[in-house]
Amino acid sequence: MSTVIGIDLGSDTSFVGYVGKGIVDICQNEVSRRDTSSLVGFTDRERLLGDNALAQIKSNAKNTCRNFKHLLGQKMDSESVQTEHFWSTSPLIECEDGGLGYKVTYKGEQRELSAVQVTAMFLTKLRDLTETWTTNKVADCVIGVPSYFTDVHRQAVLDAAKIAGMPVLRIMNEHTATALAYGIYRSNDFDTEKPVNVAFCSMGHSIFSVSIVSFVKGKLTVITEKCDKVGGRNMDECLMREFAAQFQKKFGCDPLSTKKAAFKLEDSVSKTKKILSANYEAPCNCECLMEDEDFSSSITRDSFLEMCKPMMAKVQAVLDAAKAAAGIPDDQIEAVELVGGATRVPWVKEMCSAAFGGKTLSTTMNADEAVARGCALQAAILSPLYKVRDFEVKDVVPFPVTVGWMGSSADAEAVKGEGEDDGEQMTGADGEYKTATVFPANSAMNTLKMLTFYRKGPFDVKMEYEDLSLLPSGTDKSLGTFKVELPAQAEAKKIKVKAKLSLHGTFCIESAQLVEDEEYEETVKEKREIEVPAEVPAEASAEGEAAKPEAEGEEKKEGEEKKEEAKKEPEKKYEWVEVKKMKKRTKKTDLNIVATERPGLPEVTIQKRMDEESAMQGEMKEIIETDERKNDLESYIFNMRDKTTDSGEYGQFIDPAEREKFHSELATMEDWLYDETGLATKVMYVEKLAELKKVGDPVVFRFKESEMRIDWVNALIGTAKNYRTAADEPGDKYDHISQNKLAEIAQECDKISAWVAEMQAKQEALAKYVKPVLICSDMEKKNQELAKFADGILREAKPKAPEPPKEEEKKPEEPKPEEPAPEAAEPKEENVHDVD
Repeated sequence: MSTVIGIDLGSDTSFVGYVGKGIVDICQNEVSRRDTSSLVGFTDRERLLGDNALAQIKSNAKNTCRNFKHLLGQKMDSESVQTEHFWSTSPLIECEDGGLGYKVTYKGEQRELSAVQVTAMFLTKLRDLTETWTTNKVADCVIGVPSYFTDVHRQAVLDAAKIAGMPVLRIMNEHTATALAYGIYRSNDFDTEKPVNVAFCSMGHSIFSVSIVSFVKGKLTVITEKCDKVGGRNMDECLMREFAAQFQKKFGCDPLSTKKAAFKLEDSVSKTKKILSANYEAPCNCECLMEDEDFSSSITRDSFLEMCKPMMAKVQAVLDAAKAAAGIPDDQIEAVELVGGATRVPWVKEMCSAAFGGKTLSTTMNADEAVARGCALQAAILSPLYKVRDFEVKDVVPFPVTVGWMGSSADAEAVKGEGEDDGEQMTGADGEYKTATVFPANSAMNTLKMLTFYRKGPFDVKMEYEDLSLLPSGTDKSLGTFKVELPAQAEAKKIKVKAKLSLHGTFCIESAQLVEDEEYEETVKEKREIEVPAEVPAEASAEGEAAKPEAEGEEKKEGEEKKEEAKKEPEKKYEWVEVKKMKKRTKKTDLNIVATERPGLPEVTIQKRMDEESAMQGEMKEIIETDERKNDLESYIFNMRDKTTDSGEYGQFIDPAEREKFHSELATMEDWLYDETGLATKVMYVEKLAELKKVGDPVVFRFKESEMRIDWVNALIGTAKNYRTAADEPGDKYDHISQNKLAEIAQECDKISAWVAEMQAKQEALAKYVKPVLICSDMEKKNQELAKFADGILREAKPKAPEPPKEEEKKPEEPKPEEPAPEAAEPKEENVHDVD
């Protein structure tokens, strides 16, 4: 079985939605949480993913990677990356491929891991926990990303998914996924023509966005979406800086100067923030924050609001920009829906309500899981594995894209409007670099544009973003150069190039074709008329042969007139002949395209990363299995030592002399277990456990036999008693069986009863730590043999009783005609006469 999933890849925590039998739900991880910490950690021995990394982050902060979502597609000099230095617990570096990554120590060696690699590692964790929870294989997925992600960011996510071995149906904007989760269940409530406008205000760990979406029955259209990097972690930062200043003033050291202390403080203030959402004042306590000093303080909501004023300005700017871009009055906004964990903060709610004319805010959706559920629904719509109600999702890309090319002398030969499907004519003066906006701002995703060039040889087409100011800081403007490899031509030829804005929101030149009109010779069949000669008309000749000289003179005259008419109007006949004609047709030849400077990793690098990930997964599997065998050994040592004491469960089932020796072996094995310092292998743990079980298993066997023996004795005696009763008192049910056979059953039952009594006496004479003579498996076998023997006799079919002979029906004798009628017939005749 296979399943499709939707992934909300968060900077703090991530959710995985899956499609089951008629439901969309969220997967739970190994610690029964619906959300999984977006962390990847490394130790000298293993790789830690998700909540396993969270459990060790305080002691392993410098080797724990977090917030990798915000490093995808970024460069070190980007303004937004400077913010990530504050939140990252491990050093950020620039990797060989030009992207950002982390410097960690793994298995005693310094490793440089790119954000794409780390994201791929985390995606494998999400896939594994999904397959464990659903017991199905992941077939397809849809991944949610912020709307500000450009081509380079989205391609980085696709590369990470490919390295993780997860096929991606779509990279989906988070606000679009939220709108889908909202609208698909309300589709029948929407009108087919009159749109319902809904505003979605979302604030998560690091991003605040406002989108306005129009719904009609079976369709949603994103009107506008605006966002900024402001979220719950910015509130945490305000509190962290305030309390760090208090700690420094009191103890003279700054907790923010070390990553370990900073994370401890971050963990404490996140709890403080939640308390402030419902209370006027909240405490902040942190043990051993720094230099073995404890910290304790408190803060009021008024002070907190004063700290958040810079955040409020950004939130208001996003709200105003979204309303201005949509151009929809407040009274035409049907609802304002809140999603995201940070929207629970009171001042965020107040600002969102005030921005839309004081509307009452709606919280009909799960604030944390909305994106994952929407992505899962989109995966089900796109996947052939599921049948979902028709619901069209129309999303747009806010960044305009241009195509640039170098003009050629061949452009002078271009014929405007030559074909309906020629698309845009891309012309220019020889040597002149020209650009044209192919995909304007807010172009719909999954769109193709046809571009027509006239060239005599190979040429380049360059794609790039039109307005750099609209892009996130540090984003490269170029989207790649595409060389169309056209063989040299004697004259200018028409080249049709397809530019694509994919469903993922990425741009590329998809294909190019050489279009030529050519003449060719074709042999066709045509109908040609054949005239029959008038002198020998076929019909007249046939009539002449059939005519006889018996006809009258007038008839001969009529025949002569017909012959004259046949001579004047000969019969017309036709035949099909082959004719060669010249025709025109359009010939299309696919041309090769060589793409350079494209966002994303080269195929060679992706394959290398896939091999590395596979090897790392193999190592992790071996480590997990080794840990399981180690736990088995440790558990066996503790259990057997406790249970084999004098007062333990197994105390009476082990020889006192053997007990001392066994406990000594357990102590020796325990010392080895804690002294091996991680050098032992899985096989070694298995062998050590097998050595201990040579002594322990017989003890456990004797204990279990003692526990079950009385039940099996009663069962065997009861079986013998039941069959003996059936043999002694057969009754109507078995009275058809011969007495000799019933006697055999009785004899067998007596033998079983005697055997049980004899063996019970022998067993009671033995000490409990001696190998038992009355074994449960032997009694089970005896029970089955007796039942088989007795049933074979008692199931003898009862003979059928003989059927009584059928009595023949006596027919009344008819009186013979010569005999007189009986006397009884006389009154009958009188009665007849009386009736008359």
